[in-house]
Amino acid sequence: MKQKTKPAKTRRAFIKQATGIGGGAVMAGFATMVSTSTAFAQSSGDSPQVMLNLAATVETFVATHLTNLLTKRSFELTAAEELQARVLLASEQAHLDLAKANGGQASTTQFFFPPALYSDRALFAQTTAKLETACTAAYLAATRRFAELGDSRLAATSAQLACSEAQHVAVARDLIGAVPSDLAWAVPVFYNVSDAQPLLAPYLQGGGDYTLGAQYPGIDTITQLIGNAQPLLVVPPAFVKAF
Repeated sequence: MKQKTKPAKTRRAFIKQATGIGGGAVMAGFATMVSTSTAFAQSSGDSPQVMLNLAATVETFVATHLTNLLTKRSFELTAAEELQARVLLASEQAHLDLAKANGGQASTTQFFFPPALYSDRALFAQTTAKLETACTAAYLAATRRFAELGDSRLAATSAQLACSEAQHVAVARDLIGAVPSDLAWAVPVFYNVSDAQPLLAPYLQGGGDYTLGAQYPGIDTITQLIGNAQPLLVVPPAFVKAF
């Protein structure tokens, strides 16, 4: 028998358990989500445009985060690790290009980070694994919602993106010697893509420990950083028009 959904309290506990992000940031984020719910989500679920806009925002954010790793870090990476970081950056930029090609628009290109994130290898890896876990879950939520809306092509594309983000979780965990993949299947943290907003709120708003401002560097800078470290793009790269 199908059970009725529980209120936000249950979801808050689940998100905290699945991502390991502290309660203060989560609660602050939920307050933001409640105050902006009419702008970002529909009563019956996210619209396609909302999901595409959020995807563009998240991919812009992660591309900025990885650019910070390559340009601002004070800890060492091996040559193989730096190459992997460049491949990840190329993948995230490809995801951003895909979202934009299908009408997605990032809500901001300015983000905020804890400065310690790029001076502590373990902190960087742990935080990145949590962020990529959230990205994986957001694309899984998009898969569910696009399927619910009857758009099988965008649902399949979202599943492709979730697979890619899950690989990024494994790379981040491997940086500190953790088992790269410890899950039989990805955790469905979010029901709708817009549920991911609370976890992103500190990075979008700043304040507290999030004092290091960074602007999305733009495609020219990212292309230079990537160099020849290109990810494999299967043709066609997605079930929808990618470029």
